[in-house]
Amino acid sequence: MVADTVVWILVGLAIVGLILYMVGLYNTFVRLGFANDQAFANIDSVLRQRYEEIPKLVNACQAYMEHERGVLEDLTRLRTQADEAHGVDQKVKAENAIARQLGRLRLVLEAYPDLKASQNFMQTQQRMSEIETKINDRREFFNASATEYNTCIRQFPPLLFAPVLGFGKRSLLAPPEELRAHIPQPFPLKSR
Repeated sequence: MVADTVVWILVGLAIVGLILYMVGLYNTFVRLGFANDQAFANIDSVLRQRYEEIPKLVNACQAYMEHERGVLEDLTRLRTQADEAHGVDQKVKAENAIARQLGRLRLVLEAYPDLKASQNFMQTQQRMSEIETKINDRREFFNASATEYNTCIRQFPPLLFAPVLGFGKRSLLAPPEELRAHIPQPFPLKSR
């Protein structure tokens, strides 16, 4: 009888301990998720400035770039998708697509020296450059926040509970292609 009581007490303590652990884990996931949402909110205002400048950039380029109209149309379509995106993950994916398309546009612009001499284009390009600098400054903080969250939900034992509690991986903001070339690889492969 005493043994049965002890067993039931131990089972009850284990259940209470598991519930307390899950509550603490849930609160950790929520805290990290909100921190990541806040980091995105800080960068989102600058992304909105970029979205406002994209039509100006497209307009400045259109007269000179008849043959590359597809690049400009894709950029305009991606901007619209970014405006319509809901949730941090969709917005991050849309932003990564815009960054890739802006990289393609930069490559195409090299073939148009007359465009690069245009006053309207130079002003828009200067403004876009200032915005890109701000985005780069805030991207690091956002990605660090998302990485901390992703690391938490991938560790054991939280990885067992994250999907059950409805927490999934967060996307990172990718750096533009021109910056990626300067990022050192963490483990360079040696040729044999």
